[in-house]
Amino acid sequence: MSDHAPVTDWVHDFDHTDPRWTENPFPIWEELRAECPVVHTKRFLGCYLPVTYEAVREIAHDTEHFSSRRVIVRALTQAAKATPQSQSNKKIR
Repeated sequence: MSDHAPVTDWVHDFDHTDPRWTENPFPIWEELRAECPVVHTKRFLGCYLPVTYEAVREIAHDTEHFSSRRVIVRALTQAAKATPQSQSNKKIR
């Protein structure tokens, strides 16, 4: 259980320890991806979170601005491109 105040704005104040995130993060990730490729929170002493594949890939390869000893970003398969995570999760619910 989170010791932090409840989240009221996921885009500007996310908390990955919030019970709603840990129980079902998929609607939250959909909201974040719809707003911007990288979100920020002041929680945890300030934290940025890339939420799209493209943002993660770009950050991983930008060693001028971000440190990384080893970059591993897997290419999306055709099946993954055709079936977004949000679509496959809707079938499960």
